[in-house]
Amino acid sequence: MNLVFRELHASQPLDSTLRFASAAAETLPDVTAQYDVSAVPTFLFFGKARLVRRRSGADAAALSADVEWLQRADEAALRAAACEMVARLGEITVLMKGTPDNPRCGFSRQVVELLRGEGVVFRHVDILADEEMRASMKKHADWATYPMVFAHGKLVGGLDILREVKENGTLIEELSKGEGGKAELRPPEKEEAGAKEVEGEAEGKTDGEDELTGRLKELTRRAAVMVFMKGEPDAPRCGFSRRIVGLLREEGVAFESFDILQDPEVRAGMKVFSDWPTFPQVYANGTFVGGLDVVTELRQAGELRGELGIGAL
Repeated sequence: MNLVFRELHASQPLDSTLRFASAAAETLPDVTAQYDVSAVPTFLFFGKARLVRRRSGADAAALSADVEWLQRADEAALRAAACEMVARLGEITVLMKGTPDNPRCGFSRQVVELLRGEGVVFRHVDILADEEMRASMKKHADWATYPMVFAHGKLVGGLDILREVKENGTLIEELSKGEGGKAELRPPEKEEAGAKEVEGEAEGKTDGEDELTGRLKELTRRAAVMVFMKGEPDAPRCGFSRRIVGLLREEGVAFESFDILQDPEVRAGMKVFSDWPTFPQVYANGTFVGGLDVVTELRQAGELRGELGIGAL
């Protein structure tokens, strides 16, 4: 039955919210007593932290049927949660990782910057704070990655779609579709006398800072996936860098790296450029993705390759 259990686990799709765990009964006496486990194997099925079904004995067909039943119940709950969420999505809403002032991935940051740059007033939902909603909205919208932008309850798209409609000059038109009417825009801020930037010179920035920013931009685009780390992939100089190299290699992701210990200027500059205080930092096609915690999260959710802009294995 251990083999059957492992095969059922392995057969789940990447976006499944079912979780499988096993343990030797004698190592958890409190748990076996709490759930009245008197024989092995015993399989316990939980939904929303409640025991909803149990199965004792070596019956592979019955166990498979139980897993299918729980999967259907889970999908029904996800659909209901998604419908409830969509009903609450009024006006312009961004489902993102983090908050507008503290985005947790580069794509969420870029969507926020794009909408703010166009003066669009929007609400947000941090999908990292609700795993059930995160999974349910992916299924409901049939959209694999975040962020997602909704206008009056209708999915507009992700970062690529927003960029496209902005370039076409139809962003506000797309955001104004549906029953909610025209998208709300913030009035442009009035320019104070004497505050106008000198052409080719950003306010408060020196030529040296501009030169460093240009260099950092080039570095982030040197490869499709760039890792700014301590040490080299085959000789990492810190545990976090070692873990991110191992994670990317396990996923079959081709990447190049930059050793920030060899260049103090780049090391300090990347913290400001990425608005991220620690290393390693991962970039995909010039866009900041995040550090070890974000990349680990994306991998666990089956979203890493999508966020990095590469196809499935």
